[in-house]
Amino acid sequence: MCGNLGLLLGEDCAFSAEDAAEAMTRVVAMRGAQSYGFWRATPSQLSVHRAVLRKRADLATTLRSALARKGRCQKDQRPLVVGAHLRFATSSRSFAKEAHPHSWLGPVRTEVNGIKTTRIVLCTHNGDFEALDIGKLFGGDSRPMALDELRRWLSVRLGRPAPCAADSCALAGCLDLLFAAGDATSAARLALARLDDIRAGDATLRSTLIDGLKAGLDADALTKLLKERYPSNMAPLSAPDAQRIAKDALAEFQKGDLRTAVVRVLKNAHGAFGVAAHASAAPGAVVLGSVKQPMIVGIGRGFVAYASERAALHVGCVGSHLEARYVLREGDVISVVSGTGDHCGAVLQRATLADGSFSTLEDFDGVSELMARPVSPSQFGGDVVGKDLADLPAVLRAITRSFEDGPNKMTASAFSSKLFDAQRRASSHLDLVIIGVECSLWVAEQWAVNLRAACPSLRVVVASSNKALAALTACHNAITCNGATPSETVFPPGLKASQACRHALALAVSHSGQSFPTLHAARALKAAGADVFCVAGQLDVVIADDVIGQQFAPGSPVTDRVFSTNAGIRLAEAASLTTAATHHLLTELLVRVARAAPARDVALSRHDLDELATLARTSVERDLPKLCGGAHDAAVVGRAWGDHAVEPLIAFTAALIYILVTVTAGLPIAHAIAQACGLSKGSPWNYVILFADALLYTFFTVVFSLLLRLIQGRTLLARFGKRTCLVLDVPMVHQCAVAFAQKLFGLSYGLNGCEFAGGNPGDHAVHKCLHRIVRGTLVAVGVPDGRLKALVDVECATFLTALQLKSLSNWGVGAEVCTVGHHSYTPDVVDRAVIFDFDRPKFLSEVRHNMGSTVEPVARRMLYLAEPTPSPPNVRGRVVGAVSHGSEQDLAGALASHAVVEALYEGRVASLERLGAVYVLF
Repeated sequence: MCGNLGLLLGEDCAFSAEDAAEAMTRVVAMRGAQSYGFWRATPSQLSVHRAVLRKRADLATTLRSALARKGRCQKDQRPLVVGAHLRFATSSRSFAKEAHPHSWLGPVRTEVNGIKTTRIVLCTHNGDFEALDIGKLFGGDSRPMALDELRRWLSVRLGRPAPCAADSCALAGCLDLLFAAGDATSAARLALARLDDIRAGDATLRSTLIDGLKAGLDADALTKLLKERYPSNMAPLSAPDAQRIAKDALAEFQKGDLRTAVVRVLKNAHGAFGVAAHASAAPGAVVLGSVKQPMIVGIGRGFVAYASERAALHVGCVGSHLEARYVLREGDVISVVSGTGDHCGAVLQRATLADGSFSTLEDFDGVSELMARPVSPSQFGGDVVGKDLADLPAVLRAITRSFEDGPNKMTASAFSSKLFDAQRRASSHLDLVIIGVECSLWVAEQWAVNLRAACPSLRVVVASSNKALAALTACHNAITCNGATPSETVFPPGLKASQACRHALALAVSHSGQSFPTLHAARALKAAGADVFCVAGQLDVVIADDVIGQQFAPGSPVTDRVFSTNAGIRLAEAASLTTAATHHLLTELLVRVARAAPARDVALSRHDLDELATLARTSVERDLPKLCGGAHDAAVVGRAWGDHAVEPLIAFTAALIYILVTVTAGLPIAHAIAQACGLSKGSPWNYVILFADALLYTFFTVVFSLLLRLIQGRTLLARFGKRTCLVLDVPMVHQCAVAFAQKLFGLSYGLNGCEFAGGNPGDHAVHKCLHRIVRGTLVAVGVPDGRLKALVDVECATFLTALQLKSLSNWGVGAEVCTVGHHSYTPDVVDRAVIFDFDRPKFLSEVRHNMGSTVEPVARRMLYLAEPTPSPPNVRGRVVGAVSHGSEQDLAGALASHAVVEALYEGRVASLERLGAVYVLF
């Protein structure tokens, strides 16, 4: 994953290149930030910079500083062209020489149209370059050439080996070869390229063509000259071949410009490409290309900007001055050439790989309300994770409102109508295919379970986007996954994936709206005949226009295929708000789907759904703000666990200071005390004192850590060093929490880092995590609300898991266990507890079984095994389930039906609150 961004600034541009590049980099850096590079071109100077980013450096400010060091461009030196690239290693490691922009030949002294000059061709590329079809490139039969062979082929024709191993360097070599306009040397090299290695690299043949081109010979004269000078020791050159070489040399000399070179490469290349190319011969120009990779170009007064992330055009000074934009379609090549006037007088022309002819680009979309909201630079600085947590309640409240009166209401109606359409269901093998990766997938899996509980008749499949993509695009029997094809492990057996998905609904879950596996899987699902919907952070995402067909020009209608959390761009890599927002959006969608379902397809009554919606709304409006406010028990436990995490660093720092001070002063502490007490220098006790000082030097960090623990009231005999933290909860919670924590600590120093793992206490947590327990292991256990009949067994299993983990001890010390949940019960094995003091209404099962003040889980379980109260008291009012089931005669049946509501409360509301608490804790 890599990112492109660039600017072309004219004299009337209102902002500097440094400001714009820094702001755009904040967004594009989400695609990769291990190394970076850029070119900076003015009419009189071209400079290139490449570097590897320091581990804890900020990429945006680093790139800004590097750009500023190249000199501030005055308005009379414009147009200024800046093309930058942010790299995440794929085909080669992150070294400075592997960073973009790439050039195979580098600066070469040559003659262009009779003028001696230095020529260099540069390109930046996000995507993967896999092979080039050499046969089709020269109009012959297909002959794909993979990268290793291509590098050898290019090194013969370009006269030097590849400067680095990156795939993008080979792409740059192709452009070096194909860009020949006005340069006799390059035209001669290209005309001979189709021949075998010996003749293609022969200096005599090349010099012959160069002389003929410089002399202005026509095709016949050049053919004659080539035959006359043809080396006698080579294989004979036929007359047709000689004529073709002469004609090719003349054609490339006259028409082989950079934009044509980009078209020819992309048309015959295999892979994915978001390309930006620049040549020193045209300092005010850049060529952009897009194949299976996003690229967008925007214009405003005095500037043209481009990026691989569309949100980069809506950020900072670029976003505030943007007037129109164009999203490159598959196979588009855009030529941008500066001039004078508005938009720095740039002339933008477009060609497609199908025809290759360029014409003026006129399909710009003016800025509209449908596009991404401008991102303020104030969102960039400070604690971006803390800002996300602070914004979380407001974003979730806005999602609720959007389902009451907003675009999500319209989309939910369309989704539900399609989902339960009888004709569609009769013609399809599946009703719904849900795809996503990482947190989006885990949230979607939880939702799929809850959706099946609410609507048991639905045929729902949820899968990793990568697995779904493999099933949809690979040969059915060619690619295996644990001994079975992806189709057999994801989709119903006996059917190809494309057959199973025909006429089904597909829901692609991706906050960015362009996670590559999800994007490509969504394309494959659409091609298979599925009706694709998506869940994203905003309407203006790649899936919306690329797969669904949303338009963004002013006045365009809003599609009813995109669910939006309206969380917008979030720069924190540790995902918290985006995950919670997606979860809550799916909760609102579940309620509306169940309300729209035919009575035979839904397991809940109207009143059940209303109560579930009320519980979710109360959580968002009242309870989550308490969690995210920073004063909850979760923050207190987080600070205490933070003391554990920073202890090794504090002890190391104290030891360093102690050694520096005592050794520099020549007074180890025990020796200094002894001298102050009058011990003579000749006393044999000096050896004992010195030995004590040596022991203190050796074990200073241990002694200091014990004193620190004693002062802070922490466990004294916990193991020293890096802590391990385990999160035990349902899969959605523990997977999202561990991913959040790992990224949060991704740049920590070795002395204050933590290791994280997780498991499901109702399933495999003991087998997965038992061997990780040592003295002082930190264990966060999410406890379902066992006061509810449907959850009491899971609560008992959770506490049993906590007991088993706590039982592993040495010197009487084991793991430090903290429970997270709604119930105040804390067994002896629990050291800390994060208890939600939320005023949750009672559920019907609590009242029917006269649960009262019973707190111990096993006792509650025994009460639930007994028969419910035969004569129910008045259970109206704030009792969940009372309206639907409170007056039924079949009490056991009523409670069994009501168990679905309890399970959905756990899956949609309680689990999100526990996840939010763990986010705050970490």
